[in-house]
Amino acid sequence: MADKAQVITITHLEDLVEAGVLLGVCVRIPIPWVSSQEKAVKVLKGAKPSAIPIELAKKFDVILNMKSATKGQFQIPPAFMKTVTKKIE
Repeated sequence: MADKAQVITITHLEDLVEAGVLLGVCVRIPIPWVSSQEKAVKVLKGAKPSAIPIELAKKFDVILNMKSATKGQFQIPPAFMKTVTKKIE
C-alpha cells in the first residue's frame, strides 16, 4: 500500500526493511543484552543505578530497500546514497 501511495516508510528494525519498509536507521549492537546484564550485576552488588553511566549507541546502519524505492518511484539523491551502509536489493 505504501508503495502504491508513494509514502515513505521508516523503521528502526532491520528485518522490517528486508520485508519492504523503504528506510531503516538501525543501531548496530552485536549483543544488546550483554550491557544490560552487566549493569544489572553492578546493581545487585550494591551500585546505585544513578551511578551507572548511560551508554549511547555509537554506530548506526542506514539501510535502504532498493525494491521499495523503485516501486514507490522515489528519487534517492546521490549525497544520501553515500550515507547508506546497507542496501536490500
